[in-house]
This record gives sequence, C-alpha cells and structure tokens, in this order.
Amino acid sequence: MRRLQVPRALRLILIAFWAITASTVVLAGSPSIAAPKVPVLGSLSTRVLDRAGAPVDALVIIKGSHSGIGRTDARGTYKVTVPPGRYEVSAFYAGRTTRPRKVTVAPNRSQQVTIRLSVAAGSPARAG
Repeated sequence: MRRLQVPRALRLILIAFWAITASTVVLAGSPSIAAPKVPVLGSLSTRVLDRAGAPVDALVIIKGSHSGIGRTDARGTYKVTVPPGRYEVSAFYAGRTTRPRKVTVAPNRSQQVTIRLSVAAGSPARAG
C-alpha cells in the first residue's frame, strides 16, 4: 500500500496551527492571562404616580440594594443598576412610606415597578 505524501509546507502549516491552538487552550485556563470577569447586573426601574396617574417627585427606597434610596425624575421614574436578586421597593411621599413591593431582578434584564399613590400630588393625605 502506498503512503500519501503531504507537501512539506502544508505539514509546517498544520504543525503551527496545532501549536497555536494548544497554547491558546492552555493559556485560556491561566488566571493571569484570562480576561477579568465582568459582574452580571440587571436594572430596576420604579415609577411613582399619583391617584390620577401623574408623575410624582418622591423618594424611592430599595431594600437589599447598595444604592438604597433615590429620587424620581420629572417623569416620576427612578432607575438603578443592581445585581440579580430579590428586592423590596417602596416610595416615600408626603411624610408617608408605601407598603414594600417584592421584586426579583434577573441577570441582564430590566424589571419595572409602578407604585400608584392613593393621594393626588401635592395632597398631604396618606400614601398607599
């Protein structure tokens, strides 16, 4: 049986390809060479509205987050980036705090919560 002759240039190319592939696999496992891991985050957007559906300038309290507290913008929205997990969100308006809403944020996902107050904006009555 006759053996197939592979041209020398092709053999060198195949050997070089194999060496590069093998060294890449070995180096990729090395912690000093591997790319740093980027934390996976999600976002939590809270919208606070009054009884009529108008945006409210309120404080948003996020229990379980490093951010903790923030103020809504002109559209009544407060958005924050958080690690995936479970949070309790409430709003503080007119001296009262709403009941917490439980929210789960998934990795690379945005979770939206709407808190509707039981008062009209500007009213000193209770928030719910």
